[in-house]
Amino acid sequence: MMSGAGTPSYWSNAGMILFCDALILRYSKQGLIDNYAGYFQEEIRRAQFPYQRAKALGPLAIPSDPLSQMAIPDTGKLIVKTVRFTAQDHILLARLAVQVYRSEHADAAPVTLDALTQGNNPPLSVVPADPYSLDGNTPLRYAHGQIYSVGENGRDDGGRGDDIGDT
Repeated sequence: MMSGAGTPSYWSNAGMILFCDALILRYSKQGLIDNYAGYFQEEIRRAQFPYQRAKALGPLAIPSDPLSQMAIPDTGKLIVKTVRFTAQDHILLARLAVQVYRSEHADAAPVTLDALTQGNNPPLSVVPADPYSLDGNTPLRYAHGQIYSVGENGRDDGGRGDDIGDT
């Protein structure tokens, strides 16, 4: 209910406060803490898994009590964005290493990304991992001069489809 020029009335604010107070009284503080702790412990456990394995587990169910529903954020989109940014960062690192390699080899491109880890002063110590690969440790792909990740579906589409490339 609104009063005046679009400002909430005292009674609607008071009603919301009473509703929240009633929810807090309904659920013990320890019960809420246990719900939150269990939820976030599972989030942390899943964060240890490679992306494809965690994705296969499906979304994590937020505890059903109304306070948890209001207070616990949905981290699914954040995780998807973080993995995408990680893949893009790894591709950029490999791309820069290719440029260093080309500058040191008369503008010749490396045949494989492993070539970036060899020699007296290699541009990389290891080829960056593809965070979308099944194990999360498989190196990025390199074909026809393009560096790419397998993308969200976890399948190598040859740099096309949902694969994330360096272009």
